[in-house]
Amino acid sequence: MSLSTSPEFYVNMKNPPVWNDLFGWEDQDDDVKQFFKEEAYKVKYGVTINGTFIPPWLYWHVNFFPVFQDLPNGERVPAISRLRDNEWFFAEMYQRARMGKKGLGMFGTRRFGKALLNSELIYTPHGSKKIGFADIGDIIYGDDGKLTTIVGVYPQGFVDTYKVTFEDGRSVVCCGQHQWKVKYHGDYKVMSTMGIIHSDFSKMTIDIGEAVDFPERRWLISPQLMGSLAASFLCGATDRIFELSKKEMDDVIYSSKKQKELFIGSFMKIACGINTGDDRFKVVYKSEYIISFVRKIFWSMGYYCVMDGDDMYISKTHDRLRIYDIDYYGRYKATCIEVDNKSHQFLTTNFVVSHNTTIMSSLLQMNATMTIGLSHSVVGFSDSDLSNIGEYCEYGLDHVHPFFRINRTKTDWSSGVTLGKRMSNGVRDIHAIISIANINMGRKTSTQKTAGLTPATAIFDEVGKGPIKKPYTAAMPSYDTPYGWRLSPILAGTGGEVELSKDAQEMFSDPETYNLLVMDWDILNRRAMKGKTWKERKWAMFVPGQMANSGVKVTIGLGDYLGKPDDKKLNKIKIDATDFEASTNKLNEERKKLSTKDRVAYTSHTMFYPFTIDDCFLSSSQNLFPVEYAIKHKNDLLESGQYSGMLCDVFLESGNKLGTTKSNKQLAGFPFSGGVIDAPVQIFEMPQSNRFDDFIYVAGQDPYKQAKSDTPSLGAFYVFKRRVGIRDPYAYRIVASYVSRPSSIDQFCRTCEVLQKGYGAICLMENADQMYEQYLNRKSGMPASFFLFAGEAIANKYVKAGSRQNSKLGLYPTPGNQNLLFSCVVDYCWQDFVIGYDDSTGLDITVKGIELIDDIALLDEIIQYKPGLNVDRIIAFGHALVLARYFDDNNYMPKSKIDEMNNARKEDAYKHHEIYASAFGSVSIGAFR
Repeated sequence: MSLSTSPEFYVNMKNPPVWNDLFGWEDQDDDVKQFFKEEAYKVKYGVTINGTFIPPWLYWHVNFFPVFQDLPNGERVPAISRLRDNEWFFAEMYQRARMGKKGLGMFGTRRFGKALLNSELIYTPHGSKKIGFADIGDIIYGDDGKLTTIVGVYPQGFVDTYKVTFEDGRSVVCCGQHQWKVKYHGDYKVMSTMGIIHSDFSKMTIDIGEAVDFPERRWLISPQLMGSLAASFLCGATDRIFELSKKEMDDVIYSSKKQKELFIGSFMKIACGINTGDDRFKVVYKSEYIISFVRKIFWSMGYYCVMDGDDMYISKTHDRLRIYDIDYYGRYKATCIEVDNKSHQFLTTNFVVSHNTTIMSSLLQMNATMTIGLSHSVVGFSDSDLSNIGEYCEYGLDHVHPFFRINRTKTDWSSGVTLGKRMSNGVRDIHAIISIANINMGRKTSTQKTAGLTPATAIFDEVGKGPIKKPYTAAMPSYDTPYGWRLSPILAGTGGEVELSKDAQEMFSDPETYNLLVMDWDILNRRAMKGKTWKERKWAMFVPGQMANSGVKVTIGLGDYLGKPDDKKLNKIKIDATDFEASTNKLNEERKKLSTKDRVAYTSHTMFYPFTIDDCFLSSSQNLFPVEYAIKHKNDLLESGQYSGMLCDVFLESGNKLGTTKSNKQLAGFPFSGGVIDAPVQIFEMPQSNRFDDFIYVAGQDPYKQAKSDTPSLGAFYVFKRRVGIRDPYAYRIVASYVSRPSSIDQFCRTCEVLQKGYGAICLMENADQMYEQYLNRKSGMPASFFLFAGEAIANKYVKAGSRQNSKLGLYPTPGNQNLLFSCVVDYCWQDFVIGYDDSTGLDITVKGIELIDDIALLDEIIQYKPGLNVDRIIAFGHALVLARYFDDNNYMPKSKIDEMNNARKEDAYKHHEIYASAFGSVSIGAFR
């Protein structure tokens, strides 16, 4: 039988030839050699079973790649990977990418974490809680001392557990696969407990957590007095001491930083006289009760505190804990949780810092094993992410079938790994090299690390965690050959914060530009049946939340899964297939519970287990804007390619008519890194009129002070069209925007002036700086008051009657005025606008205001908004909206069929607004006719 039509998986063979671990290749029996040659052929080229092709990687993964497997009873045991529809889906898409010489961009659901003993503690604002009672949505403290949300709870059942003891006496009980972020030989690594056990853990340390700021509590004795009494007792100055119950003791430990700082200051003054940050004193009365109490207070504040013989050593400068010992603890129930902070670390018992991709590791190991003399690259945004891949690879390389096992001459998953052996003469016989590139969250010095490499495998891990576009495009030339790409790079990401995943969102929505395989939705649709939740759009590869490990899976024959129920050979192969309908119902129930408890937890859960592409790019920050609508609209714009309007430079023709020339300048994206950028104008609709007295257009501006700056501030100018005509598609929408920071301030101001005159748009600007007002007075030939609205009238009407400001033109950024601007933009984004009528249903077709914004960078500011963020576009747009609202409320209507009413009110407008009163005394409005 030919090798390519071998009818059976290795794992299903009853009596395969046995490899003798004591012998090398040459000493194996001939039938063993022949058998494993055939298996290697299948791994390299794949295998066809009754007409169904099994791709090479999939054969490797489910027959030879070793992992830890979750059993129904909660145990976690070493095993070969099970075949799931997740792997089948990936293998099918990856094979298509290879055949088409394209990259594979994979984005979607998260998978799993690791376990702590159920009785270990986590810390909430209300005190401690056993991890076995943790719930999704619980708010607990992370390693940075700040609150974070539990987004996944995974009971592991009865597992082997180990007690990890640290040098200062703290200890934690966890399972063998629990992940720790340790520092070992000068480098950070994420290692499992078992990995640590089999290494020299005496040389490993973990970070000491930051101070935890619990809510303020009532102390029975003042913190200063309690600190003094505790120190006096331990030092032997008194034999009298307070007595506290466990609850009273917890109330003290779980109190605010300010209260505990008072305790510590008083304690150190008595014990040491002065707090140097590195102090030692002799303990006379050794009460375990008091010693434990004092240490826990110091531990909760991020201190190092240990008993060293008769001395208590307290240090604020000592920021690491050495692992002292690890003992087997027994088989107990354990639970894993996943938290949504950046480090994915949380505080556990005694304030110890604890940590929360198999497909990528499997593919990397297979390619490194099955090729000779080639390099393979892995790119990530942090050491912890890269260490996760390294952890799986390390285990796989050590425990793979001995026929495929290759020695390593270098093992450093922070920089690179070399497979091969060292000869007796000291020369290395290199089989393969795995290079590791940490691009450090996209810092400028790191984005070119991928350039110049010529790898046979390229994996970009967790691409949703930072700016991936530059390192990926830097690597693209190295993939080229005269016959197309030599490899199919993989970009893998999971749902996460929209603030970090902007590049991934743009790349995956435009796969052709980045030579990524376009998603074939039929692959998912034919499996999902009633459980389909996604909208089909041009995208790379989307993995829905229903396919997560926590989803509902049913084990069936591969023949049944592929629609070949009578194929006995295929049905010998079992596959865990997603029950999409049941998984959707399960996730909906989880979302429903979270939606009533915590908006942040609900949003995180939606991102981590997405129903559709848009779910992947939400924000867990408190954002009053309609973020979900904004993300959906942004993706629709990216998919259509119609999101930048006409990019142009502008000038004035005769009669102040707006002229344009096509521009190849680059738009200023968001966020902006600072410096100088000469950006083009975006025109979404050319002006219908340039008469200021038509009231059709208004403008808003957020200027800047200096031509050059390292801050992310930009000058922003928006032209907004008011309600004109009953079917005007651009009514109440942005028709032009200019966001730039050219080297000359006058150049920015000149462009704003041209847009104002070209559209006949009165402008309301932020007047913390008067650069534009000064420019107009110098250059425009008219007083600035002709172009700029006086903001006091607005502040008096909407903020506070009697408001005054030093500069009459524009609106000063007081808290009240800023709140007015912000609320106007929020209200506009949430407002329903009728854009049509559905004859079939007899209902209006409505959209949210956010769906009328076609400026991608403004959408990005809205999506990523949080207090303190630099949002020049929102501020400029807000000024335009406030002015439009003011004109609306005073019935200064755009020129239309009600011209007579409009004309009757014009005189009143001129009398009441300095914008006109100061200008028309010296010049006629006819100058603009």
